[in-house]
Amino acid sequence: MKISIERAALLKAVGQAQSVVERRNTIPILGNVLIEAEGDSVSFRATDLDIEVVDKAPAKVERAGATTVPAVTFHEIVRKLPDGALVNLTDDGASGRMTVEAGRSNFALATLPREDFPIMASAEYTTNFTCRAPVLRRLFDKAKFAISTEETRYYLNGVYMHVADADVRASTLKTIEAQRHREQLLYTAAGRFGRLIEPAIKPLGFDWKIGVGIVTSLAAREVIVGTLGTLYGIEGDESSPGLQEALRQDLTLGGAVALLVFFAFAMQCMSTVAMVRRETGGWKIPILQFTYMGVLAYVGAFITNQVVTWLV
Repeated sequence: MKISIERAALLKAVGQAQSVVERRNTIPILGNVLIEAEGDSVSFRATDLDIEVVDKAPAKVERAGATTVPAVTFHEIVRKLPDGALVNLTDDGASGRMTVEAGRSNFALATLPREDFPIMASAEYTTNFTCRAPVLRRLFDKAKFAISTEETRYYLNGVYMHVADADVRASTLKTIEAQRHREQLLYTAAGRFGRLIEPAIKPLGFDWKIGVGIVTSLAAREVIVGTLGTLYGIEGDESSPGLQEALRQDLTLGGAVALLVFFAFAMQCMSTVAMVRRETGGWKIPILQFTYMGVLAYVGAFITNQVVTWLV
């Protein structure tokens, strides 16, 4: 194999391919990138047995062939070559070395037989689609919060994509996450209780999960974060992007502002109630205080949700 290729095109192609290569690998061939030169182009292929990346670049092929070289080392060499350089790659197949030449720079990389490189089996699929990258990224971003992280159930670690007719004229790519966590919650005690109180809090823009969070936050306001994280199957705190994305799916703008108003007025702390009871020597004042602040919070949240919804 002997080819000549511009440094910029080579760097882009090798950079894409080596992105899936793990630096520490127990299988040597998986640390290599497969270089195949034929016609007027050269392809670079890398895999970690889960993902395979193939990138092609135009090149002057003097002698067709294929070989594999360490991906990370090859990428580092190309990255440090001067801009605009013409890179010559030569492999005679017998020495077990591929030479990289560019100007006065000369490198030799150990190779492994191309026959040892695993090629992921390709299959014929009945459905295929073309989608702009930003649109596809948005679809994945909206579904990724529900993806399972349990390695024992690989079938729940992905996103199911299918094409469904949106109307007679067009089709819409839909993503359905296979995670059953949220469906199973409906049959738990928390799920049944949330469904029971949902009609009362729906006018505030809340669903049953927010309702369960509000009830558990009677222990302390910050408990709602942990509760929602559990209900959505997400680990993290209030700054977790997964929890934020999940709440954006279920909360409208009116509901989000109403939730802030509710917590501003509600007496969401039983330790405060206990303190008032101890100071007043009875339950009359604490119950009255808890009731009127709860009613005030409910009315305030209701008005806020209606006004914000009307404005937007």
